[in-house]
Amino acid sequence: MTIPAAALSCAAIALAAAPACADSFVLVHGAWQGEWAWDAVTPLLEAEGHAVTAVALKGLGSRAGEASPEIGPEDHIADILAAIEAAAPPVILVAFSYGGRPATGAWDRARDRIAHAVWVEAPAPLSDGGLRADDRSLAFVVMMYPDIADTGMMPPPPTAREEPGRPLTPMPLKALYGAIPIAAPLPGETPATYVFAEDSSLPALRQLGEALAERRGWTLRSVPGGHDVPTGAPGALAAILLEVAAATD
Repeated sequence: MTIPAAALSCAAIALAAAPACADSFVLVHGAWQGEWAWDAVTPLLEAEGHAVTAVALKGLGSRAGEASPEIGPEDHIADILAAIEAAAPPVILVAFSYGGRPATGAWDRARDRIAHAVWVEAPAPLSDGGLRADDRSLAFVVMMYPDIADTGMMPPPPTAREEPGRPLTPMPLKALYGAIPIAAPLPGETPATYVFAEDSSLPALRQLGEALAERRGWTLRSVPGGHDVPTGAPGALAAILLEVAAATD
């Protein structure tokens, strides 16, 4: 019987004297950003022979023309799922900051496709039910910034600097604060790594990573610098991702 090539594992292909299997990285950017957030990381992964897809979430980045207050978590989950389905296995799912919210939903629905999950300064579910809606933050916005609440779109923070070719786009409140339910606890059978920034402006994320390591068995890693890891510490992050890829092979 002839076994289809797609069914062969990396190990089987290696035994057949073919090149080692490359991993497929699916990279998910943060709030207000676009797929450009991964521009410094992508070539470092591709240089080692890996396939890379930097997802453009609906209404952001190169898809800013689709921006709408009606965009919610399901839209961004669908974007990530499409990239996962199009990628050749093994797939390593990498999510930065806000991207961890919709990526959690995509991971839950594509468990059999994900070989390793890497969350970078990103929300991840400690509870069995997923990520709850952030009603407290939404209530604060409604009370303190009624104009933003009326438009349904959160502008980029004043501290964010827009650079040529790297447009910042307002975020739909529905997407930013919506719930991400999951069918079963994560990471389940999938290995997972949490990366925190040593000088992050969001120190609670380091605490989240420590809790995930203790309670869920995640591997905890750190990189130098601040919260915006993909643009601030691309080399350090790529080194971690390449280690994950080597272990995944």
